[in-house]
Amino acid sequence: MSKKLQRKKQLRNNLRRSGALSNAVNKVVEETKKVVKHAEKAASEAGKAVSKQVEKAVEATKEQAHKRLQAQLKNFAANLGGLSVTVLKTFYDEGSSLLLTSKNWTEKELLALKGIGPATIKKLKENGIKFK
Repeated sequence: MSKKLQRKKQLRNNLRRSGALSNAVNKVVEETKKVVKHAEKAASEAGKAVSKQVEKAVEATKEQAHKRLQAQLKNFAANLGGLSVTVLKTFYDEGSSLLLTSKNWTEKELLALKGIGPATIKKLKENGIKFK
């Protein structure tokens, strides 16, 4: 058995001395580097493609949200006809875009909001809005 081990060692040592092992290892390393570079390039291209698709989806979502907001503001303004745009924006920003929520507000609370005065309260009452 020891003769077989010695024979293997001799063969391995001969291969090392001749450079056959290092050449094979170098070839494997070079091929591995090529594969890694190719994979990195493919991943980069895929990432760019996905990034473009995400950007398009974000833009589409922004446009849809903007259209919905405009439609909501138009509906809100239609229900509160006769009020200025700044007053409508104040109401909308405060979260009272639904007329039902006006029942949860007192006149004093509304008067505390910026841009809301007695004339606005009067117009709201004329439009049929009731307060607490």
